[in-house]
Amino acid sequence: MIKNHSYLDFFPYPVFRVDQQEIIERIENGARLRKNILLSAPNGMGKTIIALSALLPVALEKDLKIIYMCRTHAQSDRVIKELKKVHDNSNPYSSKISGLSIRGRGEMCLHHKLLGSKVSPKEAMSICKTLRSDKRCSHYRNLEKVTEGFKETESVSFSSPVDGEELIEFCREEKLCPYFLSKLLLKEIILNHFYLYLDKILVVLKLILI
Repeated sequence: MIKNHSYLDFFPYPVFRVDQQEIIERIENGARLRKNILLSAPNGMGKTIIALSALLPVALEKDLKIIYMCRTHAQSDRVIKELKKVHDNSNPYSSKISGLSIRGRGEMCLHHKLLGSKVSPKEAMSICKTLRSDKRCSHYRNLEKVTEGFKETESVSFSSPVDGEELIEFCREEKLCPYFLSKLLLKEIILNHFYLYLDKILVVLKLILI
């Protein structure tokens, strides 16, 4: 946990765009006061880095997680790209900054039964459950083995934020399950907005919502 730090420790660019600094200050101050904040701004304002640099110090100080809700995969990948810049900016807190972009089970699955299929999320969940119950998913069994029953993550951790495609490619090479690995690694969470309505997510996470 860190104390008494501000957005200046997490802003990775040498200069601010017009009005950026004022907006970041207002968001950080509002977050510290637990206020709801609405920002509407045109493309090019830098809304992603505004939100991240304003909220990261608050999240780290208070041991909170950030949920960054995006409409598309491209938008969530953009968040990871900016988060990587924060991480790589010679920041003394880089080791505490992590992020992971997750996708639906059907989109992340590497088993031939689901890979490239167009089944609904409910069908994907059912097929996945059956494969795991029947011990017919080698990716899931491999992940269970290397993480000692999903209790240890050191062997599958990343040194910097990771987007969905990077996670899937890593798992393809290591023959692991991307979906269940993402559940193990969740720290900063980047996802589509409908995940917010899942009760299990709301119960287990302490949240800052973007």
